[in-house]
Amino acid sequence: MVERIPSLRTKVGSNRSPSPLVFLFIFLFLAGILLTLFMRSPLSKVSQIHIQGNRLLTKQQILQQANLQRDSFFFDLDRESIRSSLLKRPEIADVKVDRRFPNRLYIFLHEYPVVAYLSYQQRFAIPVLSNGVLLGNHACPIQVATRPLIESDAWDERIFLAIKGLASVPVTLRKQFLTIDQVSGQPDQVMIRSQYHHRIYIRASEIKQKLPLYLSFRNHPPGTLYLLRSFWFHSDTGLSDG
Repeated sequence: MVERIPSLRTKVGSNRSPSPLVFLFIFLFLAGILLTLFMRSPLSKVSQIHIQGNRLLTKQQILQQANLQRDSFFFDLDRESIRSSLLKRPEIADVKVDRRFPNRLYIFLHEYPVVAYLSYQQRFAIPVLSNGVLLGNHACPIQVATRPLIESDAWDERIFLAIKGLASVPVTLRKQFLTIDQVSGQPDQVMIRSQYHHRIYIRASEIKQKLPLYLSFRNHPPGTLYLLRSFWFHSDTGLSDG
């Protein structure tokens, strides 16, 4: 008798599809490679640098101070490092740096305002910023300097306080003053001459609070205004108002 060998049964299993995590891993791997290639490609280099708010500094000076170049890589830019570098300039009060994908950089500056000019050799005028810094590299002919003007031999601590006070008054008011000078025998006072032929005596530390009161006396005839503990006006014709 011939015995038949039983046929082997093939075990049919279910065809399981790859896990979604595999596809996710592959996608992230490829995306990482593409991103790395992009970050080091010419496409990721900064092509536009926009600077706003600069009046005292040139664009080239700003780029040099921040160590920025057109071909810098976008993702290598450190906003805080750029900001810290620019704040070392005495002209700059504040900075905001903004990166905008894919290749634009924006720098917004706030400079200290020029509040007065220091006379130098009676020929040149050196801008004085609201923080008391003198910009010798921005000296201009004294004839074209805006006011007020400070004589070089008058510069001391009270003048420095006066500068800080002037920075707090409106620009339209500040431009009405011609000169700032010391008051002999009064170490805390300054004398300010206005374009309306008035001499204003005031403590340097009180300019911010009291100098705006000058607007109430501006239409008075030529004379002297005292804005001290009490206020009074003495005209050059001998009439007083207080």
